[in-house]
Amino acid sequence: MIGTFAHPSTGRGNICATDYEEVTVSTAAVGLTPAKLAGSDYALMRVIGGPLRLRLDGPAPTATMGVPVFDGENWVLVPREMNRLLAIRSGAPGAVDGTLCVVYYEHNAPPP
Repeated sequence: MIGTFAHPSTGRGNICATDYEEVTVSTAAVGLTPAKLAGSDYALMRVIGGPLRLRLDGPAPTATMGVPVFDGENWVLVPREMNRLLAIRSGAPGAVDGTLCVVYYEHNAPPP
């Protein structure tokens, strides 16, 4: 178990880490693994390397279009965003491949 904590809005219940993955991001747009998304209520994502570009609205990002994210940034994603997330390496000079380190959480999941 990576962590258990109270729900941020109610202060009650459990939010337990239920899965983890690392997604390599290069010059082709990639998303999160559908099987890992199933049943998850939240995801915490950390960006390693990059810079990268993200889109949460459906279309694939490009090297110059999308929200820029940088090494060390953390993002909390809700289900709608998790299903739509796509990432690609930025076209910025000196950009390198990156990794999205993602921890998936379920609300009210019993601790393992």
